Order: sequence, then C-alpha cells, then structure tokens
Amino acid sequence: MSYNPPPGPPPNYQGGAPQPAFPIPPVGPSAGHFENPPMPTAPTAPYAPSTSTPQTAYNATYAPGFPQAQAPAIPGTTTIPSIVHYLGAFTVAPGIEAVRTFEPTYDPEQDQKAIEKAAKGFGCDAAKVVEVLKKLTPMQLAVLEHHTRRAGRSVLSRLDSELSGDTKQLVHGFLLGPLMCDAWVVHNALKGFGTDEEFLNEVVLGRGNEELHLLKLAYPKLSKGRPLEDAIASDLSGKTERLFAMVLTAARDVGPTVNMADVTRDVEVLYKAGQGKKGTDEITFCNIIVNSSPQHLTEVIRAYDSTYKSLTKIVKAEFSGHMQRALIHMIKGVKPKRLAYGEGVWRDVKYIEKAMKGGKMEGISIRLLRASWSPIRMQQIKYAYEKRYGKPLEKRMREVSKPGPYLTMMLALLAKGDSVEPVPLPVPSG
Repeated sequence: MSYNPPPGPPPNYQGGAPQPAFPIPPVGPSAGHFENPPMPTAPTAPYAPSTSTPQTAYNATYAPGFPQAQAPAIPGTTTIPSIVHYLGAFTVAPGIEAVRTFEPTYDPEQDQKAIEKAAKGFGCDAAKVVEVLKKLTPMQLAVLEHHTRRAGRSVLSRLDSELSGDTKQLVHGFLLGPLMCDAWVVHNALKGFGTDEEFLNEVVLGRGNEELHLLKLAYPKLSKGRPLEDAIASDLSGKTERLFAMVLTAARDVGPTVNMADVTRDVEVLYKAGQGKKGTDEITFCNIIVNSSPQHLTEVIRAYDSTYKSLTKIVKAEFSGHMQRALIHMIKGVKPKRLAYGEGVWRDVKYIEKAMKGGKMEGISIRLLRASWSPIRMQQIKYAYEKRYGKPLEKRMREVSKPGPYLTMMLALLAKGDSVEPVPLPVPSG
C-alpha cells in the first residue's frame, strides 16, 4: 500500500498540525474509505419515519449518542489522520506521539512540575494531582504524557506507582484518553479467568464502523500485539463468539435513509427465525441486529413490536446467557420509546445506577468516564438519570463516595455536561 499524505486535521480541531497518517484496514464492503458521517447534534425531538414514501430520510438530529469517529480519508486510500475523533473528543491515533504542536497553546511543563511536586516524598498528594488533571482535555493529556515520557518518566507510570484504589484506577483511565481507555477496558475484560461481559458488551457492541476500526488498532498496543479479534475468539465460544466476530468486521450499514420495504422484510425474517418456528435461527437474529444501521434497527423494532410482540421479549425468550444480554444491549440502544434521550442513554443510566446500588466503584468510574469525553453525552446522561431516578446524578455520586480526591474527580467529570449550552430535550411519553 503506497503512502498518501494526510488530509490535515479533522474539522473544528483547534490544535497544531498532525503527523503523517498511517494505513488502516479496509472498511466494510467499500474497502476503500470511511463513510465519514457528519458530526451528529443533540436531539430536539424524537424522529419518526414518514409513511408517505418507502424511502425515509431521517432528520440530521438522529444518533445523538456518542459522536462517531471523524476519520476523513482520501478517495481510493485507506489512511486516517493522526488526530482522530472518538467518543466525542479529539485524540491521537494509536501509535502517534502527541507532540506539542498538536496543542500549541498548552504548556505541559507547568503541569508536569505540579504533579512531580505532589508526588514527591513520602506519599502522594492525590488531591493536588486531581486538581491539575481534571481541567485537561484528552489532547492535552496526550501531550502531557508524551512530554513527561521524553523527560524521563511518563505521568501515567508515575501516578500508577503513587496512587491507589479507586483514585488510581480512575486517573489511569483518564490519562489514557478516550480511545486507549476503551482498549484498556476491553483488555481487562478479557484478562484472566472468565470474561467481564458487561464491559465487553458496552465497549464493543453497537458502535460505528469507524470507531470499531480505531479500537482494533488501539487494542494490540496493550496486548503485546495480539489482535482484538483473536483475544475475543479465544475468550468466547460458540455462537456468542460468532456474534462478536460479526461485530468486529465493522461492516454495519450506515446512512440516514431507511427503506421501509426492507424494514418489513426484516421483520418477517426475524419472525420466521424465532417466534414463527420451532427452535431459533440465532445467526439470522445476529445478522440483522448487528449489521443494521441504528435508524433501520429502530424501525425494525417499532414494526416488530406493533405487528407481533415485543422484540425484546422475543429475544429474552429465544436466547439465554451472554448472547441474550449482548442482543438486548444492542436493541435497547435504539429502542424508539426512549430514543429522544439519546442513543443508548436510557439504557446506560440503568447500568450506572446498577453499579451505584452494588457499590461497584469500577463500574461507576468507567461508565461515567466514557460518557465524559463528550460534554453533550454527559449532559444527556445527567438529564436522563434525573428523569429516571428522581435525583441529580451529582447528589447520587455523593451518596456512594466519601469526600476526597476520587469524588472530586468524579464531580469534575459530571460537570463537563454543564460546559455546553443546554439542549431542549423533550420528556418522551411512556
């Protein structure tokens, strides 16, 4: 594959010039370029397909969840820039050094000195470390990590040895940035005996093609070069492993247009694969749920529920174990009833509250950290949480964590949802 010059920084990026792009695997059936969808915006109202035409073009406000990766490519090539957009934030691509020109207005030396001072001597002043870090963007964190590593010892390595407990885990994930943090979460989910299927589902399933390709590029950096596909295949088995293999091909349909004739066809195919026959054609279910665009799958769910029975209930009846939970995770991300809150938001606040009730600080940390990379996503999470559970998420956080550096950092992550203009979200019916 010949080298092609990068197309320059992604739109709206305010940092310095990126380094050269590097080749990536072909994407989906086109095998030549990223789909590169426009940056989604937060919702102002639930969308609904028109019944007057079989071709339904969705409003641009659809897909208000995690903004998908911005990876502009040159036609006919398979290159991406060294600065990518992942989970709503700009960060460096795997294997790219975050040189200071990426953030020309940021001086990492002052933060390096402050962290060294906080970590000097016996014990580490975790509160001062958090005060330094909590204000930094993912790109600034990457520049700080590169700068400190060149100076002799990376900030990530230093704080891993100085901090402990929940604060250490939270700071570690924060310093990794959105893309490498996801790779780290998946690596931990697959490490050791058994699989942490909840985190595996949340990071891998229901993602856009571009972000899956970036995740597959990032994962080997933490696994001594082992591909993500190999790691998952060795940890899972049977048809659940096949489901994840389908997902990792990153060949999901894209585009805002839904053909209602195709929706009707898929509803009938699903009926005949499950409710309408003895036994279950599991792979047919997987193929439609995994490879449909979010918009198409939403309409399949809507049509199936109104024609036959709740598709969620059918999956619960026909499947069991990890495969059932994986399919339900994808379905609940785009169910019409709660989609006005944001793609997957109503589902994700339930995961957060479950971790809160169980006192599982790791679950709280990872889920809120992942949401915090996108201020719009965090705003949606906070809004939906209060609607669902009747209290602000900040208040709930104070109930489950005592005052200290960890709580300070978590509240700073939640405050990112206040850094954008309030979005006039509706209160969905039901």
